[in-house]
Amino acid sequence: MSVTIQQAIFTSAQTSRLDGYQLVAASNGVTQEDSRELAAWCPAHDAMLREDLAAYSVNFHPVSATRYCVSRTINGQSEYSGRGGRQIYTHCLLIDAPQFVQFANNPFHVLAAATVDANLSWRSSLPSQLSEIKLVPTGKPVDLSLFRQSQLARIPYLMTAWFQEALDKPRLALTGYGGDESIFAQFFNLTPVNLRPLFSFSTGLRYSQRRPFRFLGLEGNHEEQRRAVRGEGLSLLDLANPPMNGDRLRNAWATWVLVALRTNLPASAVKLLSQADPQLDALQLDALGQRLRLQLLSMEEDETKNAAELEQNDASEAELAAAGTPRSDAGDGPRKIVRSHAPHPAHSRATSSARLVQIAGPLPSSQISGISVHEQQRLAQLDELVAGALTGSIESLAQLQNVWPEIASELPSSLRSDVQERYLAYAVIAWKKLNDRRVNRNPQTAASLLDVLSLIFSSAA
Repeated sequence: MSVTIQQAIFTSAQTSRLDGYQLVAASNGVTQEDSRELAAWCPAHDAMLREDLAAYSVNFHPVSATRYCVSRTINGQSEYSGRGGRQIYTHCLLIDAPQFVQFANNPFHVLAAATVDANLSWRSSLPSQLSEIKLVPTGKPVDLSLFRQSQLARIPYLMTAWFQEALDKPRLALTGYGGDESIFAQFFNLTPVNLRPLFSFSTGLRYSQRRPFRFLGLEGNHEEQRRAVRGEGLSLLDLANPPMNGDRLRNAWATWVLVALRTNLPASAVKLLSQADPQLDALQLDALGQRLRLQLLSMEEDETKNAAELEQNDASEAELAAAGTPRSDAGDGPRKIVRSHAPHPAHSRATSSARLVQIAGPLPSSQISGISVHEQQRLAQLDELVAGALTGSIESLAQLQNVWPEIASELPSSLRSDVQERYLAYAVIAWKKLNDRRVNRNPQTAASLLDVLSLIFSSAA
């Protein structure tokens, strides 16, 4: 069953109403109160930590007591005013609390669905009005594959320190995560569903008193770290060197996170976390952590069965998705999923696209505006092949050798340069993040990167 959400665009523009940063367009369900809140939270000139075209920030915050905003901020063209820097472009998705629950209160699930079903790309010609968006809820309340990512290398200690500080201090400035926003998705995956709306965050914006995010991701920007601490006393947490307290000095939820991630019982831990009381209060988190820790340590013999159950659920959901039917919640037979519009060719490969977004952020084809439907379809094909080649698929690289010259010859030379620049940025970020997920760097990944880049740049000259 699809759900309806509202949308708005906040950016710098000259309009009949105002020059400068403003809400240039919104759907009918965005109220005056919503507009005022968005104007306060959305970033303006020079607000991004990075200025390159591949930079982006994922942001989540409340708009009212019953409505939330999930937004994505990117760098656009040069500022029209000539004051230097790039236009900061923020696409906001506003979702009411009952609908947010259907996405497991997870802003990354909302963004993944919108990336597939809506146009979030930068627009050179700004609209004055937007329509509502219908999204099909996706994502599990607690994702086993993402949980397993959290078990790798030093991440269990990083997450333990993060939960310890998050539950003890009102606001945190996070550093030392190498710009990998998937670490935020892992934090939400380990948080009980009904408590997730408590944790507003930004992954790539500078510090501002106007935007009181609970978590402010500052990557390695030392100047912004000093400003955040001086300006409002945010507590710094260096995730590269997380402080570790002993069990007696640590809150019980942080201890549960450490035990869950360090014990080789991922399916059992995910099952327990998925069963958390939907009415859970934050003050009950410690008691829940103590109970789950004791339960998990007694479930060693159940792990195989729990893993089989999760795999069976995944297989059943995949079959339903392949058949074009949502999970049955009414018991009255299959129903067709209603989408807001005919799917983009890439959308028919929604699972693959969502995976690509997880690797390196927004797909290049979604960031290029002013192109025809045919050109967008061809670039979506390029997305898949470039990502496949970067992950070592010989077949994808072979197809790319044939497809890219065809696509390049169809594009105007001015657009071809923009496409090359977008894919260069995307390939470098994907290469870095793929390596960050490995304990040891894989030379084959670098070789794949060079293959892709030499192909795209040499054959389009």
